[in-house]
Amino acid sequence: MKLFTKVLSVATIGMLVATTAQAQPYVGAKIGKTTTKADNGESSPMSYGIYGGYNFDGNFGVEADYSKTKESDNDPKASILGLYGTYRMPMPSYENFYLKGKLGYTSVKADVKDAKADSGYTVGVGVGTYFADNVAVEAEYNLSPDINDAKVSQLQLAGKYSF
Repeated sequence: MKLFTKVLSVATIGMLVATTAQAQPYVGAKIGKTTTKADNGESSPMSYGIYGGYNFDGNFGVEADYSKTKESDNDPKASILGLYGTYRMPMPSYENFYLKGKLGYTSVKADVKDAKADSGYTVGVGVGTYFADNVAVEAEYNLSPDINDAKVSQLQLAGKYSF
């Protein structure tokens, strides 16, 4: 967790120092499914969360998110915290669409007694579209292959507002 705190500190400083013409902060909300596959089975509870980030230019940025899963009969609640480097690539033939890639670090903690957070790297891919200069919708898939000896993936739909 100390590494995560250091990475978050460096990213925050980078966000404050960046001064490019196309730099812009953004915030959003998301909903989706979080799937955990382990030796003892698979679970896929609904998840919801918030995220925010900063685009240093038209393509590169940094993003942080926090999400929770809903408790169900077989699944405890879980909290997921992530920090990522992002890249958005405009699709030349479709003016308002873009592809998104991300690489970062995720920490997952089940809301059960004596549970400890575990963390690992995460990769993600997605697609988004702008409905206005500052309003977008994104769909993305994230994979954390080794958290708590399990594969954790998220399929999410998000709304984003840029300032």
